[in-house]
Amino acid sequence: MTLPVDDLSKDLDGLTDRLTTQVRTLTLGLLAFTAGILGGVFGFSSKEAHPALPHWAQVNLLLVAVCLFLVLLADLLQCVLSIRATEKTIQDAEEKIEQKEISDDATILYDYGLWEYRWATYLFWGKVWLLSLTTMWFAIITFLYCIRHLQ
Repeated sequence: MTLPVDDLSKDLDGLTDRLTTQVRTLTLGLLAFTAGILGGVFGFSSKEAHPALPHWAQVNLLLVAVCLFLVLLADLLQCVLSIRATEKTIQDAEEKIEQKEISDDATILYDYGLWEYRWATYLFWGKVWLLSLTTMWFAIITFLYCIRHLQ
């Protein structure tokens, strides 16, 4: 099966948009769940007795929450750097059009050498990997707590 480059580019755009949406959804959901557990354990919601959670689990859940905030920060920075890279590409194209180096309907490619583009790419894959590892870490913490608690 052969596809034109434009079709492949559109497919890639759709896949990265979908992956970013899934990253944000999972991050916020897991952060809300973790905050709910910690809020109940630390008694933020009321002055009544609250459930006890072992210290190791509390520390690990706090670290999971920190990692989830880092995922959201990486997502924000990736978006900002992507916008900057796009703006620079547009500015370069407009300058070339004014200087009559290219026509108005020319196809423009990103300058993959831009530091903004490179860092946006690193942050995109970094947030995906950090969320994957954090989710596995949360699952392991939950599993260990259940094993110790049910004995």
